[in-house]
Amino acid sequence: MATYFTIKKSLDDSNADFGTMLLLAPLMAKIRKAVLPYFWTFESIISSTVDANSIREQLMTIGSVFSINGNWTYLRTRHALITVEMGRMNESTQFTKYTFSIHASSRAHLQDMREQLEEIVNKHRIGLVCETRWFYGSSSYEYESILETMNDTVVPEAYPFISNLDDMILEYARSNESILLLIGEPGTGKSRLIRYIIRKMAAVQSLQHIKLFYTSNATLLNGDSIYSDFRTSDASAFILEDADLHLSSRADGNNVMTKLLSSSDSFITADTNKKIILTTNLTSLNSTDEALLRPGRCFGVIETRKFTRVEAQRFFDAIAPSKSIKLENELYTLAELYRLLSPHAETVRQLSDSARYKLAAKRGIGFAAV
Repeated sequence: MATYFTIKKSLDDSNADFGTMLLLAPLMAKIRKAVLPYFWTFESIISSTVDANSIREQLMTIGSVFSINGNWTYLRTRHALITVEMGRMNESTQFTKYTFSIHASSRAHLQDMREQLEEIVNKHRIGLVCETRWFYGSSSYEYESILETMNDTVVPEAYPFISNLDDMILEYARSNESILLLIGEPGTGKSRLIRYIIRKMAAVQSLQHIKLFYTSNATLLNGDSIYSDFRTSDASAFILEDADLHLSSRADGNNVMTKLLSSSDSFITADTNKKIILTTNLTSLNSTDEALLRPGRCFGVIETRKFTRVEAQRFFDAIAPSKSIKLENELYTLAELYRLLSPHAETVRQLSDSARYKLAAKRGIGFAAV
């Protein structure tokens, strides 16, 4: 059985073809008679602060290394050929994605090479990377891709109104039901909870790089393209925050609800198990279209609320046991509690629930709480 290889390259020099032939000649000589029918590919995301030459030096301990144009590296061993593509994931250069493609002579050699390569890159892994497509325009082609790590510290005490927090999230991640609805007043932890759910979803799917759709644009949600694009994409979840206006009944002329219902039905029967997570500041779901909440489509509704003083103290004991914080109010939002964890919290005056924080140093010169 013969296997043929095409070396992918990118060179801009006018004499690149001749130069490439010279550079690749030793590599081609090594693989000319190779039979490497077994294949595997995987990706790993590494901080751009890691020197690519350091990775190449570690590859040299495995076999012969050839590099072309900085972005492509080829590794040849006795029983395998590996191509390594290195590319920055965005203009901020915070993340570099390494794509390893392994050709091996046997299944055992393929597995051995995979383990050696994963051992190298695992030393430099940066945890879960979330790529969010934030749609802001009137079409699904107008968006910004935002990349960030998701390593937030979350303790069960941050959500005292949810029993068995991790079990609930894992059940949702593994379920066939696509809709999850979070309801509660601003600052009670809905967005933080979504981030934690995304982390758990990535763990269930064994992903280091998870992709999301995110929007609150009413014009876009009234169209069809964003739903079809999401369904055919490799994004795992569609986040609709502040969806107050989109939850009313179809009988009231809510076109977005019609599209959400149609989309979630499609996802229920799909193998991709995509999720749609909605948040709202509404105090009640009485006006919500009942079809959205039916079992089989909706996994559940989570109602967030303020903390009592006792619950707030338990939260601080769990997340910052060494920090002494004086609690003056009877009720707190989660956002207020995190604000009190700030290194500068001692300069912040605790105001009433309806007021914002203001610097204590400015209280005496007429700054009103708004």
